[in-house]
Amino acid sequence: MERRKFLRFPVSLKVEAANGNRTANPGLTKDFSREGLRAVFDDFDFNIESLLELKIQRPNKEIFVPAGVEVRWRRPFEGKWEAGFSLRDFPSQIKAEILEYGYHKWLSEKLNHK
Repeated sequence: MERRKFLRFPVSLKVEAANGNRTANPGLTKDFSREGLRAVFDDFDFNIESLLELKIQRPNKEIFVPAGVEVRWRRPFEGKWEAGFSLRDFPSQIKAEILEYGYHKWLSEKLNHK
């Protein structure tokens, strides 16, 4: 049973996590919702409940926007690390841009699979 309040859209954007002087290898988002996102990293050495700055790529641009996030979970995934984040501090205009991008991608996939 799905416990999330908001639908997550498949979105593949570059990300980079940092906490002070500690950084993770760059990662890639898997999905994005109004309250959070999931991403995959080659290496991810941050603890659950850690507060991080996650730089998130804007759709179809090589521009990155900082987001304050909390690590909600992490687990090994196909030789990499998958992590879930709740968004704490992220510009609403950029969030709307990513959600719209994800929605259109999701809708296109739904229509093409009928």
